[in-house]
Amino acid sequence: MRQVVTVGLDGSREGLAAARWAADEAGQRKLTLRLLHAWPMPAPEPAPPPRGSRPEPLGQRLVHTARAELAAAGALVLAGLLAGRLRPGARWISAGVAGGLVFSAVTDTCGMARLLAKLPHNRPRATDLDATLAALSD
Repeated sequence: MRQVVTVGLDGSREGLAAARWAADEAGQRKLTLRLLHAWPMPAPEPAPPPRGSRPEPLGQRLVHTARAELAAAGALVLAGLLAGRLRPGARWISAGVAGGLVFSAVTDTCGMARLLAKLPHNRPRATDLDATLAALSD
């Protein structure tokens, strides 16, 4: 299996710094560099913070995003179970989502991300790192 240095980009200064660090590491070790552009799953936003309060730390934002993803998965499971009362085959929706969640937890991977990575427009191709980082920071 070929080793790859993978780094996620979200357009933040921290993400760009991580990409530069990963590019240096990949270059020194003569490994492939994979850049993943990430964005949060659309979810209802919480109520705005009180005036004068500090912005949420990154960790809290990540927890909020993870909570939204779990809520979406839970909604799919619930919808599959409810629809299964009318059409028993709809319960397979719930089984598929539950199986995907268990697989993700056990393997520390994401099956959906793997499937999406196989799509032609998501395959890595040669590019200039500085041009890519500049495009993502716009």
